[in-house]
Formats: sequence, C-alpha cells, structure tokens
Amino acid sequence: MEDYTWEDLIEGDDGFYDDSYKEEPIKWESLNKDDFCNTLIALYPHQQDDFSDYNWKELFKKYDNYIEYCSDESKALYDQLPDEITIYRGANKSEKENGYGISWTLNKRVAQWFAYDRWKGQEGNERTVFERTIKKKQIKAIFTEMNEDEVIIIPR
Repeated sequence: MEDYTWEDLIEGDDGFYDDSYKEEPIKWESLNKDDFCNTLIALYPHQQDDFSDYNWKELFKKYDNYIEYCSDESKALYDQLPDEITIYRGANKSEKENGYGISWTLNKRVAQWFAYDRWKGQEGNERTVFERTIKKKQIKAIFTEMNEDEVIIIPR
C-alpha cells in the first residue's frame, strides 16, 4: 500500500479497522500531520495485540498534543479535568529504575487491575501501582474507548 490515508488503515468493509496493511509497516514519515495524528490515535488502542512492533513513545513525541484527534467522548473527559490531576500506572516495580511506560489511567482501580490481575501468576514479576500528579497540559492523548480512562504522557 503506497498512498493511503488514516481512513484506509482503520475502515474495513465491516466498519472495523482493516488489518490488511500489516504485511507492510506504516510509513509514518510519509504521512502529513493530520494523517499521522489520526492514524496514531486510531491504532494506539490496539497496540498491545496488533501493533506491538511500533515504538509508540517515539511516535507520540513527534507532536506536542493529540487531544484534538481523540474521540468526542475522550475530549469531553479531558475538558472536565482540573489543571492538576493524579494518574496511576499498574506495572512491574522495575519501571521505577528502568523508565515508566507512556500509558497511565485516571482510574486507580484500572491501574490495580493491570498491576495485580492482568499478569497474575507470572514468575519474577513484582507488581505495583505507581501514582503521580501531573499538569493537565502534560497529557498528549486520552482514550475512553476501552473503559480505562487512559492518558498518554511522556515520562521524564
């Protein structure tokens, strides 16, 4: 697939995203800003299963903010947030030393599920819930689609 738009990537005949392009990696550098942002926002919720080959942290660093490309429901949640918020991340304790991931949540229960239930029984995996307070403007994107109230930040 040489010339395509973000709609080509996500709109199959059944209304769900079309994964036929997986044969050839997305040429992110060839997409204009709108197509890049729309593609990133459309595909990121599927990243754990279908698109784990991409360096999402680096992709999200390209532009300052992706909020305008998020769903209307996600934008409404973002608009309701105070200027300073607490976010949570359920992860392996080693992230404290090795660098945090970009996916956090506004919901502590969601973080607890990721920390203690999602990876339950995995050996050598000490889990915890990280908590931090950030400025609203640090949020790069927000997703309500998976019922996780997920926010994307680029940790320092």
